[in-house]
Amino acid sequence: SSANAHARTSRASRSANTEAQTLLSERRQALALMGMTEAAIQRLQKTRKYSSRVDLVAPASGVVVERMTTAGERVEAASALFKIANLARLWLEVQVPVRHAEGLAIGAQVRVPTCGAKAKVVSAGKNVDVANQTVTVRAEIVECPGTLWPGQFVEAMIGSEAATAGKHWT
Repeated sequence: SSANAHARTSRASRSANTEAQTLLSERRQALALMGMTEAAIQRLQKTRKYSSRVDLVAPASGVVVERMTTAGERVEAASALFKIANLARLWLEVQVPVRHAEGLAIGAQVRVPTCGAKAKVVSAGKNVDVANQTVTVRAEIVECPGTLWPGQFVEAMIGSEAATAGKHWT
């Protein structure tokens, strides 16, 4: 009878331990899903103190091009705090007059004379901007010896004329 009681207590203890380990694992996963690093989770588990400092880890590599909050500001859990851009792969969005857009081909050469950048057309829009009667043509930069910045306005030359003194668009 004493042995049975001891066995029941032992099973209950193992069951409680298993339940606690499962709960701990779930909480660790929840913290990781919210963006907490493994090092921060281990630090929290060791010290049992949550720091007022929050380490932010970007979901991708890149450069912060816009900060959308200020220090001390209260934010919602899903709020974007920063805008990150991969500057290794820039695109040009060129507004081409409708009368010239029809002859443009995917893969056509694009040149930005002010910085010496070269690009290739990757897509051409199907909608016409009613205000200025242009079509957006997107080109991916393949060579950029100079400096280009996201949002910068430049003049571009597209098509076979890009190698000479062709048509210019911004």
